[in-house]
Amino acid sequence: MGSKSIIILLMAAGIGLGACSQGNTQQEVSTADNVSRATPTAKAATATPKTAEDVVINGNNTVQTQAVSGQNIEVTGDSNTATFTGHSQEFNLTGSDNVVVLENVKTIEVTGDNNTVTWRGSTPTVTNLGQHNVIERAK
Repeated sequence: MGSKSIIILLMAAGIGLGACSQGNTQQEVSTADNVSRATPTAKAATATPKTAEDVVINGNNTVQTQAVSGQNIEVTGDSNTATFTGHSQEFNLTGSDNVVVLENVKTIEVTGDNNTVTWRGSTPTVTNLGQHNVIERAK
């Protein structure tokens, strides 16, 4: 076999190996894409103090009732139902489709859409940073 034939044979083998490597790389990317499309596991809501004064709830589709005594309240999530008895300083809600009942709160801030927040007691300062929210005194 001449040197030209050997060079051509080696080049063909190199191209063939290169094509095999590219195929494996594409398969790995495809596998990674499938993993990233997996449905995440739902997490349970947590109610933990942000500080000794704050009540923080993170979660979706929960139902909760809590007594408060002067704390700030923060709720983050969607489709929650929460009732807070007692008095609180600030209430912050971030999410959509939540229903919240408050007693004696000084300020209410809602960020998100389609939430319903009602309060009892004196009229708080209200900030509505969303659309289709209902924020009103309980009837």
